[in-house]
Amino acid sequence: ERRCMSVVAALYIGVQAVCVGLVPDLAHASRPLSDAAGRIIGRAGESAVAAAALISIGGVMNAIVFASPRILFAMAENGELPRVFSSTHPRFRTPVAAIVATTTVGGLVALLSTFVSALTISTIVRLVAYMATCAALPVMRRRTGLPPTSFSAPAGPLISAGAIALGVWLLSNTAWTELRLCAMAVLLGWGP
Repeated sequence: ERRCMSVVAALYIGVQAVCVGLVPDLAHASRPLSDAAGRIIGRAGESAVAAAALISIGGVMNAIVFASPRILFAMAENGELPRVFSSTHPRFRTPVAAIVATTTVGGLVALLSTFVSALTISTIVRLVAYMATCAALPVMRRRTGLPPTSFSAPAGPLISAGAIALGVWLLSNTAWTELRLCAMAVLLGWGP
């Protein structure tokens, strides 16, 4: 697992280094990976990166569509949400009410907002979820009686504190209108 994480980290750092080296004014580029691929390979590179991005986005959206109702279902089973969300279809054993609720909220966000605002909401909610995960790490490390872990990040509490500080800094640079939209989305139950 550590080897895989190292490879992924090296890949991301390498892609970033290539983009910094090839794309002038990278901070203002609307499609930095496509621009970098275009400088290396030409139009075919731009098209390949765009196709890979579509496949990646499709995979992420598929995971979100399947996972979000399951989160509502699990929370309802634990008594954290109304019991109706834990009901399942008698034949297919799928959480019907949770699926209807998440697709309704997702559909409303898609119809009533712009792409950028929906993307912003998703990013902020995801950032807050990552920060909560980082905050849980030191707490979980102090608990006794848990099964042994297969992976333990060295200097985990220090890394988590740094990640939380970075998240707070990123949130502090977000416009209040976007944070307000995000808070409303969280209250409605729409998240990553």
